[in-house]
Amino acid sequence: MGLDSHPLWKQGLKYYEFHVGQAGIHGERVWIGTLHDGTFTIFARSVEVLEADYPGAPKAAIQAALGDVHPQSL
Repeated sequence: MGLDSHPLWKQGLKYYEFHVGQAGIHGERVWIGTLHDGTFTIFARSVEVLEADYPGAPKAAIQAALGDVHPQSL
């Protein structure tokens, strides 16, 4: 499935960006990340900003924020 077939494509979803969507049906916020090989969607009722900016590549930033985790646990 390509990004152009995503339900939010016609509402401004773009490649290689991180989007914040409207609240879901249970009151959660929606975050959508569009990457080279896929798209991920996160639903959450709250969020805590650990740090506004992590230097380096995305994998290094994730490891800095969460420690040495395995990708499947993200």
